[in-house]
Amino acid sequence: MNNPFKGEARLGDVRLKLDVNAVIEVEEETGEGINDVLARASEVGPGQLKAMRFVVWALMRHHRPEATLLHAGEVINAYGPEAVGMALGRVLAAQSDAAQSEAEGDAGNAPAPAPKPPAKKTARRKAG
Repeated sequence: MNNPFKGEARLGDVRLKLDVNAVIEVEEETGEGINDVLARASEVGPGQLKAMRFVVWALMRHHRPEATLLHAGEVINAYGPEAVGMALGRVLAAQSDAAQSEAEGDAGNAPAPAPKPPAKKTARRKAG
């Protein structure tokens, strides 16, 4: 079974990973589904920076549990909202691909084929 929370992207040495904890943080804070929030946070426009900063913070915490909202803001300052928005878009795309694979079933986890019956033994004559 695939894990639908597999989205991950990098911004330099900052890794943004969508895991269950990030999903819960974002959904509890916003009251919205993760896909809607990620889509909105990946857009650059008026009023989007707050959502972007919160999502960056939530996604940073898998690899940097000590991260704060201030750290997330510094990431946005360092790389720019456009680059961060593109990284969040990659996270969303990877998460969507994983969810789609989950819905279609994972061929890597298909049932094993039935074992073949044992070969028949033939009697051998003793030489002698």
